[in-house]
Amino acid sequence: MVAPAASRPPYHPGVTATARGTSDPFFRRVLIGLAAGVAAGLFLGEAIAPLDLVGTVFIKLLQVTVLPYVVGSIIVGIGASRADDAAVLARRGGLLLVVVWGLMLVWVGASTFAYPASTGSVLVAADTAAPVAGDWLDVYVPANVFKALANNFMPAVVVFSLLVGVAITGMAEASKAPLLAVLAAFNDAMGRVSSAIVRFTPLGLFAMAGVAAGTLRGDELVRMQAWFVVYIGSSLVVALWLLPSLVAIVTPVERAAFVRQLRTALVTAFAAGDYFVVLPMITAANRALLEERGVAPPVVEGTAAVAVPLLYNFPDAGKVLSLAFFPFAAWYVGSELAPGQWMTLTAAGVPSVFGSINAGVIFLLDQLHLPADLFPLFNVSGVVNARFNALVAVVHTAGLSLVLAAMAGGVFRLRPRVLLRAGVTALCVVALLFAGTRAWLAVMIPPAPTGLAALDGFTLRNGQPAAVVVPQDPAAETLPPAGRLTRLQARGSLRIGVFADGVPFTFTNVAGALVGYDVEMGQALARALGVRAEFVVVDRDRLPEMLDRGVCDIVMSGLVVTVASSTAIAFSTPYHEEPLAFLVPDYRRAQFTSLTGLQASALPLGTPSERLARPVRRLLPLATVKEAPLPAVLASGRLDGVEAMVLPLAQAVYASRMQPALAAVVPDDSTYRTVAAYGLPMGADTLREAVNAWIEVARGAGQFASAGDYWIRGRAQAVRAPRWSLGHSVLGWW
Repeated sequence: MVAPAASRPPYHPGVTATARGTSDPFFRRVLIGLAAGVAAGLFLGEAIAPLDLVGTVFIKLLQVTVLPYVVGSIIVGIGASRADDAAVLARRGGLLLVVVWGLMLVWVGASTFAYPASTGSVLVAADTAAPVAGDWLDVYVPANVFKALANNFMPAVVVFSLLVGVAITGMAEASKAPLLAVLAAFNDAMGRVSSAIVRFTPLGLFAMAGVAAGTLRGDELVRMQAWFVVYIGSSLVVALWLLPSLVAIVTPVERAAFVRQLRTALVTAFAAGDYFVVLPMITAANRALLEERGVAPPVVEGTAAVAVPLLYNFPDAGKVLSLAFFPFAAWYVGSELAPGQWMTLTAAGVPSVFGSINAGVIFLLDQLHLPADLFPLFNVSGVVNARFNALVAVVHTAGLSLVLAAMAGGVFRLRPRVLLRAGVTALCVVALLFAGTRAWLAVMIPPAPTGLAALDGFTLRNGQPAAVVVPQDPAAETLPPAGRLTRLQARGSLRIGVFADGVPFTFTNVAGALVGYDVEMGQALARALGVRAEFVVVDRDRLPEMLDRGVCDIVMSGLVVTVASSTAIAFSTPYHEEPLAFLVPDYRRAQFTSLTGLQASALPLGTPSERLARPVRRLLPLATVKEAPLPAVLASGRLDGVEAMVLPLAQAVYASRMQPALAAVVPDDSTYRTVAAYGLPMGADTLREAVNAWIEVARGAGQFASAGDYWIRGRAQAVRAPRWSLGHSVLGWW
């Protein structure tokens, strides 16, 4: 029995149920919206950015009916089958699906070789929050299906739907027919809701394409081309050569005959961007191919005709191939997937794309701890990718149903030697495709800047005067702590001690100016006290002496608070908190993802200060921790004499930006967080109270949050010269 859901167009996110050929008015509006968005972006440039809200709303609307559809579609598709048919198809079809999915996952893994070595981050997405490991039992086991639905746990929703669908197949026809009718009607209702939402596709694509065209820069566009080359090239090879070759090896159907018989379905699916509309064509093509080769019509009708609509409810090879977006996404932001992330992608990838690929991408970006900012790039590229996905889906469905029919008709043949030769040939094709792409990208993308050049764009924000740097006063004598506030007010200046290697809190930029989070906040504090700010470079290990002698009145440079230091330095109210991170060679990132695993190793570790060495010794008692100069690491990119540097996360992230060969890693099981405060002379209670009061006022006014976004989370690198636009750069209209 064919699933009732297959008798009507089921909901498919982003596409209505009718074919979208080039003569269709809706499809023309989609193309017009896309083209108009690109034109508007090129004309307005970054002025079009407010339209990002429209694109975000459209993306959320697309997700409205995704999970309800997944539940209804899978239950109806499986539950409407006869129990014996379902058992045979489950055994054979399940095995074939697993084999094809496995091949596509291997292809996804190989796609990482298409990208050259990291060239630095394009997106600015650094944050100080450590990734939170997900509860995999909740993700996969539908103990509470409502929780799974509420939290977008796609794998658990799929497991629930499969269990219910299989259970319904064993019910009597009279009992299950009413239930399936209700679910089929529910699916139809979801399709109607989706059709209403899809009407806004031209507007949504106009907004997303406009923002992308208006804000993406040259290097970003080159990287997006890399995704198109990898996905389109992979889709064509899989659809027109790999899968047809596998069919020809195990059935009597020749590769050329198979592709030729499907050519109408392939062209129609490509124009539609969805292969549901060609399911009858696939069935007819398979019937003709099998009957020409002597397979009995009852066998054809009992297998291929049933398998085609049922396979529609499972991820096709094209959807699994779309998971290649994640190796690309990691490379796009200047990184690569670690072994743990590959395990997550392998385990959760296929279940996540049972329904909408958009919902699956959102879910997997979160699980892989990749920036959510990447999703609009995937969604915009989907206009093109959907058509090549449809090509792969047609061949996938036709090929698997043809193999199932060949098994049932006794014409299935397994030829190991031929399979081995085909495997070797496939490896050569994959190597050629990805090696060529890698070589092309290596030429197109310039090498990443290193050192301070990597922090180009970090300047004090508009309205702030340049920082005044004064030398240490060698004649400074120890001052009594009482009256420090009065003395600095009488002098008219607040002397702020900073570290030379305190990036991103204090550092010297490419132009030679002192900048950073605490430079900005130090000037704000000086204004609040009615004096000017003067910055003095101080030594980390002589802070108590320099504060007591009046070389500086306060230390503002991401100073980490420790109990031991509090006996010699008076700390202000804390103003910043972040995890402790390891700065390691990029190729060794995976070795530092577990703090528990490191506790049994006698690692030589470096820290810029004894203040950080003490907590590290408590966390890793077997490690050897010594002070190591951070400026030398920032200049050379080498960790001489140590396996890793232990730093606050913000410092480690920016060190990795300055030296792309290094990576910042926060162990998944680490809960330790460093606390930063301002350092003051012991006994200077009036000054300390004034600073604490200013911290509370500035925090309430949002000054710390704004400075944190700009300096610590890297928004400063997003503040670049306006991108070229026709309206501004050519016509000069604004």
